[in-house]
Amino acid sequence: LDLSGASQLTFGRDASRVDVPLEHGSVSRHHATITFDADVAYISDIKSTHGTYVTTPDGGEEKISTLTRLDEGATVRFGESSRRYVLRRSAQGTTRQAVQQQPVMQEVTVILQVPSATSGRLTGQKGRALEQVRYRTGATMRVLPPPAEDKDDGLRGVEIKGPVDAVAAARLELLAITQCRGTPA
Repeated sequence: LDLSGASQLTFGRDASRVDVPLEHGSVSRHHATITFDADVAYISDIKSTHGTYVTTPDGGEEKISTLTRLDEGATVRFGESSRRYVLRRSAQGTTRQAVQQQPVMQEVTVILQVPSATSGRLTGQKGRALEQVRYRTGATMRVLPPPAEDKDDGLRGVEIKGPVDAVAAARLELLAITQCRGTPA
């Protein structure tokens, strides 16, 4: 898998919304991301159902739960798939020593505008959608109060906060639920 030139890649089963589609029943729609900081790669699981696994120095496998550094030659497995992915630098890759600290994950806020008629899908009787999306992605969300009656444009805002990866995954899921467009805050 050639990852040269990328700053971040999302892996998952939903081919229309991820950078690297993975076809296996145990792979979540939005499964994991690999982020590149200079020439160091980090992987994070996006609260997938069946986990993301990385080889350990002793040759074993470890299920990751936090942002994890990937060294040259690290092997990654998604879910219960038997397919393994090996991280290799391109011929143009630099050889500087990798930084030992993890990058600071930037927190962002996005306001997603949803039609007022669909906001009930997020919070109504069956509307545990926000709770479920929060559980899967780790992003914090809340439906904003309705606008004043004289300014009602038929839209409600949903505020999404968290690390970039989590907000992006939550936004995609909420767009699918409400079938609408979002605007950054």
